[in-house]
Amino acid sequence: MAESTLTLLHENISNEISDRFFGEADHEDLTAAQQTRIDNIIDSGYRQFLYPPAVGEIEPGYEWTFLKPWTTLDISASYDTGTVEVSDTTCTLTGGTWPTWSATHGILTIDGTEYTVTSRDSGTVLTVSAEGDVTAGEDDWEIEHNGNYTLPDDFGRLIDGYYFSRNDQERYILGGVDPGRIMKLRAMNDITGEPEIAAEVILETDGTTGQRREVWFYPRCNTAYTLNYRYEAFVDKFADGEYPAGSMKYSDVIMESCFAVAETRLNDERGIHWEMFVEKMVAAIKRDKKQQATFIGNVGRANQAGTTGDDIGNYTLQVGDTVIQ
Repeated sequence: MAESTLTLLHENISNEISDRFFGEADHEDLTAAQQTRIDNIIDSGYRQFLYPPAVGEIEPGYEWTFLKPWTTLDISASYDTGTVEVSDTTCTLTGGTWPTWSATHGILTIDGTEYTVTSRDSGTVLTVSAEGDVTAGEDDWEIEHNGNYTLPDDFGRLIDGYYFSRNDQERYILGGVDPGRIMKLRAMNDITGEPEIAAEVILETDGTTGQRREVWFYPRCNTAYTLNYRYEAFVDKFADGEYPAGSMKYSDVIMESCFAVAETRLNDERGIHWEMFVEKMVAAIKRDKKQQATFIGNVGRANQAGTTGDDIGNYTLQVGDTVIQ
């Protein structure tokens, strides 16, 4: 199904602001400077909708359900296929291919000696920091991932933890741990195994890009897993021909938010549109809460061979105002 025709596009909002505040029904009839002002107003109004102010009945720090997507993260297994030869600082692999993460996240061990990888020059050649002269077969070397993984560019905050399946069982990794705890554990005993805890870390930036984040796991994992997790996502601004987040259900709220910003910037006042924005926002938040599911109580065991449905633990699931037992 195509997008609902009731969803407002960027140009719909631009035309409404142009008509109400500039006296032109089509924003393209305005000057370039006026069109830029409208674009800036829409950007600000959109941000105000996404991160609403705490005013009146609007609760502080409300987070929309549609800004909390689920996604996956692939954990890399250790690699030891082929034979390696170190000559000076060049490490050549025969019969295999160096993983793409070797230079940025690799820990290379050859005959019990750990080498720091400085670059991945090709699929078969690494440059290492320490000089050497050694050849090792498949049983005498291994490259492991250091346990730090890049999160999506739009990652804002982890909602819960990380989930994966092992031996047909659902497993859970606790997220949101202080990074200092991970660093301390690694310093004391840098082991590999099934991850149990994770920390989301803000990376340093030089200002040429926005701040990015990594997740650090402990123990470091040397087995391939696909993790599922939910996070607060940052969204881009929308432009002509594009739909805003929230789609049709919240189009009027976004419109009023933009009108409220226009009143403030163009008329230096908070007027009727601010009041209408707050009123519509309160109703929108109540509607959005009905999208949320809350688990209460003991979920209990999964049904096993030799048991009946009555042997499964009791649970309660609440979806909006509806309670399911």
